[in-house]
Amino acid sequence: MMHHLFSLFRSQSPVREQILDWPEDLENDFEYYRDFFFEEQAADLLVVFDKVNIPYQFNEVKYVVDPVIVGQSLTPKFVLKIRSADFARANRIWEEVVRQHPAIPEDHYLYDFSTQELLNVVQDPQSWSLEDVVNAKMILEREGIPLDEEFLQAQQLERLEKLKAGKSPGQNWIKIYFAMAIFGPFIHIILTLAALGMGLFYWKDKTISERGEKFFTFNRKGRTLGKWLFFASWLALISFVVFKIFMV
Repeated sequence: MMHHLFSLFRSQSPVREQILDWPEDLENDFEYYRDFFFEEQAADLLVVFDKVNIPYQFNEVKYVVDPVIVGQSLTPKFVLKIRSADFARANRIWEEVVRQHPAIPEDHYLYDFSTQELLNVVQDPQSWSLEDVVNAKMILEREGIPLDEEFLQAQQLERLEKLKAGKSPGQNWIKIYFAMAIFGPFIHIILTLAALGMGLFYWKDKTISERGEKFFTFNRKGRTLGKWLFFASWLALISFVVFKIFMV
């Protein structure tokens, strides 16, 4: 049962910047830009940023949630942060670099995408790496598919507006986490702690767009449910401690 509950938690667990323990002096005006599993993966990008004078912070990070719980495959070891005002410039410069040094392997997964799927990648850069977006553009261009930049910009803005409206955390997941919060102390305390963390995640988490704009990840109802979950978890923990004290 415990393994099953952990697997449920893992599939909904916050990843990347949501579970990173950042020192206060690293916050400032810098925002999460990209993450990397290995330091070497960021080397070329950092060289470019140094060359064009884009300030950045590149750090190996600690996690406030045990990687064993959220899944080792979901926990990048390094995170790059830049100023939100530099997002658009950084994206533009890196796209130029990728275009100048195209290296799309013949077995790249994008070659298996249909024309419509490639267009979806280009229109939804928030869900893909910049390299994937640029490579999708180049594949379409090689196939003679015209790309109207104004149309793409309009599509991206439309998707961005939907993101800003926030998403729902899912009623079923909320019910599971409330059950973990209330009954967790009597099964395993980590279940309530997990619910506490997810409550804070739903309530306070923010998303950074590819343009550097920051907004709440979840809609108003989701944030309200997250706040209730957060305080319900605390109440369950306090009640359990009080119960144990008087039982001794």
